Amino acid sequence: LNRIGYQLMGNNKLQSALDVFAYNIELYPGSANVYDSYGEGLEQAGRLKEALENYRKAVSVGEINHDPNLPIYRQHQETLKIKKGLKE
Repeated sequence: LNRIGYQLMGNNKLQSALDVFAYNIELYPGSANVYDSYGEGLEQAGRLKEALENYRKAVSVGEINHDPNLPIYRQHQETLKIKKGLKE
């Protein structure tokens, strides 16, 4: 499903991509990657607050699961915080 979501994003079908990513979260709520992907879609849509929330969720789930992609999730979170001018 993630691959389909990214293909939709690449074809400028952003709402469809977000729908696919959200459905993927419903199916796999224990996967950090689904939150990170949804965050990327939300970020592309300009919904930065929601994107940051999903990046944070990806980091949280990734820490629990010892996800090997945790550094990527953290980088997405930090990059967006800088983009938004947030300090934490």
